[in-house]
Amino acid sequence: MGSTANRLKAGVRSFYHTRGIALDTPQIIALSGGADSVALLYILGEVLRMAGVSPACLTAAYYNHHLRPEGELAREMGLISELTGRWGVGLVIGEEKGEGLLRRAEREKRSLEDTAREARYAFLEGVREERGAPFLVLAHHGGDQAETMVTRFFQGSRLSGLSGIRPVQGNRLRPLLPFPKETLVRCLVEEGIPWSEDSTNGDGEILRNSLRGGLLKSIAGEFPGYESTLSALAEKISRYDRFLEGLGRSQPWRREGDRLCLNLDLFLDLDPAVREYTLYYAIDELLAGSRLSGGKGRRFPYRFLLPLLENRPLDCLPLRGHGLFIDRERDSLVIGRIQLPVR
Repeated sequence: MGSTANRLKAGVRSFYHTRGIALDTPQIIALSGGADSVALLYILGEVLRMAGVSPACLTAAYYNHHLRPEGELAREMGLISELTGRWGVGLVIGEEKGEGLLRRAEREKRSLEDTAREARYAFLEGVREERGAPFLVLAHHGGDQAETMVTRFFQGSRLSGLSGIRPVQGNRLRPLLPFPKETLVRCLVEEGIPWSEDSTNGDGEILRNSLRGGLLKSIAGEFPGYESTLSALAEKISRYDRFLEGLGRSQPWRREGDRLCLNLDLFLDLDPAVREYTLYYAIDELLAGSRLSGGKGRRFPYRFLLPLLENRPLDCLPLRGHGLFIDRERDSLVIGRIQLPVR
């Protein structure tokens, strides 16, 4: 076994050990057939074998969007069937049915990329729940982290967005996040393991492909090793984000039906950074499970809340928009969902 594989194995072992996750825990591996996920499946399987654990506790899950040429997809599914069989890992294959992702994206006025991602994750979570597996393991790597951080920076993301992709997020594990993609590819080449190339990776209309071939390529030329630097920065920002998030969540909001209330004087005494976090916490609570702002306050427009961070609320209230209102009632700041008329 090559030195690259040994380095990856050491990193994956450390990931599970430091988080107290037993290696024999049933896990679903998101397998696309690309170099990233094939490397993940291979390395994790080797880590299990060296620990005396059967790879049978792993299940690979592959989702066919039917968005690429059928011949390419058939070869890809043949490859993953051969690899999972060789390594003793279970395989579940799902596919898009019915109206198709393109028509669904057009109907819902969303990008095809977002619609496809949502469909794949819904399938992966369905497999995880059906198999009773505590974790879904994803093959995100250092390049994905860099792309995410650069994209969110230019989109004007909040601090939580600039913390990038988290190694552990709920039931999702990302043990390869510290490694650049080049390391994963080198491992497969050294071990003689094939993988599939997605023909859409050359499509410049897709944002991530445009970034890789343009901006990120230029950055790499000026700052070699920038992925590791951004990965370390994401880790630092994540610590600050968790600290502020804890302060935001700890404020004593009171729920009154579809509204949340907080003592106004208490709110005004908070540092503006904590005000921001507690407002987003309240919005998360109110929008949970709704289609408003994607159902997550973190997507809520920052500029809408800016008056509450810069001025006394008495000067700017009431605020109405984006499905919510923010107002003052006696001694409380109140956030609630605007009730739309029933047609």
